[in-house]
Amino acid sequence: MTLYNVFGVKIVQDSLDHPECLAFSSGGVLYAGGEAGQIYRIDVSSKECEEIANLGAFVGGVALDGNDGVYACVSKTRSVTRVNPDRTVSVFCDKVGRTSFETPNFCVFHRKGDLYLTDSGDYRHATGRLVRIHSDGTSESLLGDHLNFPNGLALSADNRILYMIESTSAKISRMTIESDGSLSAPETYVQVQGTVPDGMAFDKLGNLYVGCYTPDVILKVDTDRNVTVLLEDKTSEVVNRPTNVAFHPDSRRTDLYFANLGWWHIGSLDIGTPGQPLNYPKIR
Repeated sequence: MTLYNVFGVKIVQDSLDHPECLAFSSGGVLYAGGEAGQIYRIDVSSKECEEIANLGAFVGGVALDGNDGVYACVSKTRSVTRVNPDRTVSVFCDKVGRTSFETPNFCVFHRKGDLYLTDSGDYRHATGRLVRIHSDGTSESLLGDHLNFPNGLALSADNRILYMIESTSAKISRMTIESDGSLSAPETYVQVQGTVPDGMAFDKLGNLYVGCYTPDVILKVDTDRNVTVLLEDKTSEVVNRPTNVAFHPDSRRTDLYFANLGWWHIGSLDIGTPGQPLNYPKIR
């Protein structure tokens, strides 16, 4: 059963360059990345869109800090690159110790200021890892070199549990963040066989929404871990390679926003529930 019809989707912004990622600032401005390195700034009310920077290569996940700094995963340069509020660009982190990132893909902020990053590795071989980047740009590997293309990340509302997608094993795992910052051993939260999950976000009730690179579906995982199809497009006209998903930070808004890597637009769907608040730490 599919919960919503594609005719309920609104086109938030068109004419983008194959966006994979999207994320809101604390003030409700939407940011997205493009295939050629574009960083887009989008007013979702007026639909005004401007390119505020170009990083020169495909942009994976993005996250925002409390100063509206944009942290973008750039696989070609193997870096997490920051677009500063004045629109200057700098490399925030590009290695663990002396080891360069292989495929930085997605990042999410903990409320303490740490940035968790999936370094996905090789798509066909289990070489991915999970990295924590501190606010000063130093980093450490938390789970290393054996993950099946780790991708989207999400935190529980209390910031004590980290959820991680492994795309090529169609799995979402979860780990407890211990008091010393280490992680418990991953446990499988849910399997989503027959899909390639990419990005995810929680609503305020604890339901998890998962964008899938293939097929063209967005899944809903409820708090009992039941999986249903929220939205499906069998003709790939409105939903095409839905990857990252995000909620507006205004708790009065109940739209789920999603990027379409296969097309040129960002869509939204009113699901009747606001999103779980994200973290926007102040990073110098």
